[in-house]
Amino acid sequence: MRKILITVVLIVVSFNALADEDHEHSMQITKLNNAAYSWIDKAKMAYTGVFTGIQDYRGQSCTLRLSLAPNAALTNVQAEKGDKNLCTAATSAAWNTKFPPFPDDATYQMFKSFPLDLNL
Repeated sequence: MRKILITVVLIVVSFNALADEDHEHSMQITKLNNAAYSWIDKAKMAYTGVFTGIQDYRGQSCTLRLSLAPNAALTNVQAEKGDKNLCTAATSAAWNTKFPPFPDDATYQMFKSFPLDLNL
C-alpha cells in the first residue's frame, strides 16, 4: 500500500511540475508574441509614414523581402513578385524607413528577414 501511495504522490508531483513548465512556456510564448506584434505595429507605422502616394497604386500588389540588421537597419530589399511600379516605389519607401529597434533578440530572429506583402 505504501508503494502505491508513493507512486501516486510522485505522479501528482510530476503532473504539477509539467503544468508549471507548460504555464512557464505559455507565458514565454505570450511575451514573445506581444513583443512581435508591438514591433510589427511600429514598423508598419514607420513604413507607411514614408510611403507617399501609396493610393496611386490601388489595385496593385507587390511582395518584398526585407533583411534587417540587429539594430533594425535595413540591409537588403528584394522585390519577389508583383507590379513593377508598386515594387519600385515600395522598395524606395523601405530604404527610407527608419525601422524601430527590436525589443529583444528573439524578435530580431523572427524578423531579420521577412516578406512584406502589399495588396492595395
